[in-house]
Amino acid sequence: MDAQNPASQAPTPPHTEHPEVDALLNEGQRAFRLGHQRRAHTLWRRAASLAPYDERIWQALLQVLTDDADRRVCLENIVAINPLNSEARQQLRALRGAQPPLPSRLPTVTPQIRQPTTPAPSFGQRRRLIALVLVALLAVMIAVAASGMLGPAG
Repeated sequence: MDAQNPASQAPTPPHTEHPEVDALLNEGQRAFRLGHQRRAHTLWRRAASLAPYDERIWQALLQVLTDDADRRVCLENIVAINPLNSEARQQLRALRGAQPPLPSRLPTVTPQIRQPTTPAPSFGQRRRLIALVLVALLAVMIAVAASGMLGPAG
């Protein structure tokens, strides 16, 4: 595992349904290996605009960022997406320690992260939905049983 690169942690599953994102990530990786950092950066930024919650994209971008403020934003996004990424958390702590805090009067530059069009239901929402379905099913079963018990008159 490479201590300089949070992407060297266990692979994260894709967080996107965009086939273009995987292509952009792969093309960016090829450009990076060939020494074309600016091209890799452009490709990965385009992928980030399509799938801003994909940790792999921010890990890839971290490889080409040299400005500490940009690296800090990138690491903050990685930790926001995956709080269990201990390597990114460690790098972020080290970067925050080496860099004075940003003045409060200047806005922090953060990437535009769009909300998903249909957010996944939370665990509590899923539990309520299952309970509602079970109650409806129980009501139908009671109605069927009651109508069978009464039977036809005569």
